[in-house]
Amino acid sequence: MKFKSTRGGVSGRSFKEAITQGYAEDGGMFLPETIPQLSSVLLDEWREKKKSYLDVCKEVLALFVEEEIPRDKLNEIVENSFADFIRTTEEVVPMVNVGSANSWFMEMFHGPTGAFKDLALSVLGNFLDYFLEQDKKHSTIVVGTSGDTGSSAIYSIKKSKWIDIVVLYPYGRVSHIQELQMITHPEINVHVFACDGTSDDLDVPVKAVLTDKEFARKHNLSSINSINLARIIIQAAHYVYGYISVPVTDEVAFVVPTGACGNITGGCLAKKMGIPLSLVACVNENDIVHVCLETGVFQNTKPVTPTIAPSIDILVPYNWERIMYLLLDGDVATVTSAITQFEKTGLMVMTEQFRAQVKGLLSSFQVNQDEVKEAIRHYHSNHGYLLDPHSAVGAHVVKKISEETTNPLVLLCTASPEKFKETVEEILGETLNLDLYKVLESLPQATKPMKMGSDWEEILRKEIEEISARDEQ
Repeated sequence: MKFKSTRGGVSGRSFKEAITQGYAEDGGMFLPETIPQLSSVLLDEWREKKKSYLDVCKEVLALFVEEEIPRDKLNEIVENSFADFIRTTEEVVPMVNVGSANSWFMEMFHGPTGAFKDLALSVLGNFLDYFLEQDKKHSTIVVGTSGDTGSSAIYSIKKSKWIDIVVLYPYGRVSHIQELQMITHPEINVHVFACDGTSDDLDVPVKAVLTDKEFARKHNLSSINSINLARIIIQAAHYVYGYISVPVTDEVAFVVPTGACGNITGGCLAKKMGIPLSLVACVNENDIVHVCLETGVFQNTKPVTPTIAPSIDILVPYNWERIMYLLLDGDVATVTSAITQFEKTGLMVMTEQFRAQVKGLLSSFQVNQDEVKEAIRHYHSNHGYLLDPHSAVGAHVVKKISEETTNPLVLLCTASPEKFKETVEEILGETLNLDLYKVLESLPQATKPMKMGSDWEEILRKEIEEISARDEQ
């Protein structure tokens, strides 16, 4: 299996090369050159055997990495990756029937930081450690986060002797627990910056250092944002598992709280692999994806609106480039032209071919804050089910459309309500017994500032250079 850039200038890369690099040299993002297929016969067999999430991960990942990681080693990596997950059932990712008979809530938040990103990042961290151990080589991971990726990424690599991680987060725009999960790590290989700006703002210096070919090569830089190919492949496994875990049907609609579109991209890849699915992207007031799907115009015309679902407070979802590539069947000329136009002007117009491909696969809803709060109240009072604000963005849509279809609806519940205790308690007007992360309050804190008006890129470059100098000693 080889991988190439969405912009066509890089191809023939191994899995190891693709996941340790981040962006391709031409500025594009890696995807498989050929997409493996899962037959309906095989999927029916997996459903009949009731394959677990771990088993599905092993099977899906093997299709992409078996030439580079022996199957027994791959199985070991997957098993070790989920060893620290909190299991309320025997399953790492429980499927819970909530509300209507055809509505399923896929609980993806039982990892160590209470976010769905633990699923992919736990595996990715172990992949990177495996390859770096082989090469006896150090790497610095650079991560920009809107809330959850930072803590998940830190947890996945903090014990590695081969990796340092630099995390940038938007100060004052994440929940209290999200912040504590990032700034309470004493490990020498963890470096956290609090940035006076939005997640879109901090993505600028992150991309600048990762796409600087000479600098990135010199310091062996990589990223484990959903820029990283492995994140997308592992997230495709979510959809395979979701599909075989619900009653047999012609198609499953996956309802996805949407920010940077990494999860949606995993769904598009799963569709290309043969999974009968449709995708419903659910956004909050930061609605560039919804507007694009409604009008065909992808345009950044307003600042980020802070909401009670901060991890999806994103206006420029960088994975849109991958979605275009997949739905346009690898038309690199069209993708490159559109993305280049957007980078120059902040505007791109979707082609008729793209809009035709979207129909039947990808739809969207914009959900406002009042609707998010009402969804939390509704599911708590009527079904005894507690939602976090991100999952509630999707739950509002599930409630709205569940009576319109007999096909299964699977909501990807992306975060634990424990992480947003104060917000959920305020919405419900009651005190909840949610103390899973209380221990964080007593831990020492360490963070560095990136103040408004400072040269963030220069600060980031200096930090990376100091890490490399220390590693060489």
